[in-house]
Amino acid sequence: MRWVSLLTTAVLCSACSSLPSKQDLAAFGDASSKGVAVVTQVVASGETLRTRQDELRQVSKYMRGARFAAESIPILPDPSQAVIDAQLKIRLSALSDLQAYAKAVGDAADQGAIDGLIAATEKLGSNIGELAKLAAPEIAPVAAPAFKALGKAVGYGLADGYVRKVNAVIKEADLIVAEVIRLLRQDLAELPPDIDIEAGTYAALRDEQLHIIRSDSRVTRSDLYGAYFSARTDIAANYELAKAATAIDGVLKSIADTHHALAQGKPDVDLTIKRMSALSTDLAAVIAALRKG
Repeated sequence: MRWVSLLTTAVLCSACSSLPSKQDLAAFGDASSKGVAVVTQVVASGETLRTRQDELRQVSKYMRGARFAAESIPILPDPSQAVIDAQLKIRLSALSDLQAYAKAVGDAADQGAIDGLIAATEKLGSNIGELAKLAAPEIAPVAAPAFKALGKAVGYGLADGYVRKVNAVIKEADLIVAEVIRLLRQDLAELPPDIDIEAGTYAALRDEQLHIIRSDSRVTRSDLYGAYFSARTDIAANYELAKAATAIDGVLKSIADTHHALAQGKPDVDLTIKRMSALSTDLAAVIAALRKG
């Protein structure tokens, strides 16, 4: 009887461990949402660097007495830039929906928020087709519709507890989260070297600006000293951003791995969440420091 009792307890505990706790849901939602936010900042930084390059070009023309533009409006539409803008929009949209899903998981810790979780999952799945096109433009993705919708029956078909309903949706969503993050990681693999190239272009423009400043006889040595170290700090921050961008792959992978652990009811999911949170926090701290200069 004692062995039967122990076996029964073990089975019951095993069943319990397969369900996420309210704390796990909330912690995952918070940590992964922050992680996606910092990845989004890095993704947008390449576009910011290009904008700052244009500003440097115009101010250098202004300082030389040449024709300049006081606003960044292209005279002729640039087809290549239109493609870049469209791709950036797709990436940012997918990241935004991933962040909304993460928040919905956290919100689902409170009774009655399952509708929001299902809606966020469906929205996240709708990104798969566009992300797949970025990864392989020559292939029309045929798998996207299969990921798109979760029937509400998945959430409401179980009558043995709210947490089981939430868990059912998370398990069903795991494939969607994994696919979205796989495509994002594939698409963003070239982001760090791209930022490094943009940083190099920016550095060359800053160097040109320093020469213009030095050619003005009215500029004092103190002014030159300040201009030089300001440029040096600015340039270094951009290169550091390119280095920091290499961490986004790890952050995205960590979100996918942690979500899978949550969906599978891994016993050490709380530790996995803490590791993911630490990765996101570290990258966020680096980005914040670089912004302060």
